[in-house]
Amino acid sequence: MVEKANARKPIPVYQVLLAPLRGLWEMMVAGRRHESRIEAIEALSCLSDDELDARGMTRADILPHVYRDHFKWSVEGRDSKQREIPAG
Repeated sequence: MVEKANARKPIPVYQVLLAPLRGLWEMMVAGRRHESRIEAIEALSCLSDDELDARGMTRADILPHVYRDHFKWSVEGRDSKQREIPAG
């Protein structure tokens, strides 16, 4: 008997049943990650300009600092309007 080259392999039942739970878990993890970023933004926003300057930051640097692991920000001369976002 000859098998078709494009024959699909059946998806196991447990994967079909666990897919909604996996999606729910990923949604909860993403929500928690977002919540921690909001907390960091609020904490840095509450600092005075002098305290931010002591950390080597300005108010414009808060978002690039909090999202530094998510985007590649190119901050030249503390001008955070220029940024480099990776493709994909």
